[in-house]
Amino acid sequence: MCTIVNLMQSSNSQLPAALQGGNGSQNVHLGLTLTISMLGYCLLPIVLLAALAVFVNLRNGVHGVILGLAAITWSTLSCARFFESALQMSDRKWLIAYPAGLFYACFALMVSVFVPLLSYR
Repeated sequence: MCTIVNLMQSSNSQLPAALQGGNGSQNVHLGLTLTISMLGYCLLPIVLLAALAVFVNLRNGVHGVILGLAAITWSTLSCARFFESALQMSDRKWLIAYPAGLFYACFALMVSVFVPLLSYR
């Protein structure tokens, strides 16, 4: 994720100043620790889904799918907003959201598979 965002950011500096938009060539490098911090902070909806999965069976029925998709969407959009505001890349918000959505979908799948095995019912 760090590499993808930095590659998208560096491609903006090769454009002429008139096409870069607004404030010129303000090229910000995103570090690995900041990327991990943003991705980890946005895991909160997935953690709430895991806490709910301990008490409620999310594997059977439509409510588990709806709650899982809601948690993935919430995490993805908040992560995309964090990266967008940190790098001033409002035109590439959805390019950032796609790999973030895949990242959070993997965690939601782990929640749906492993948490019911650990819960005490």
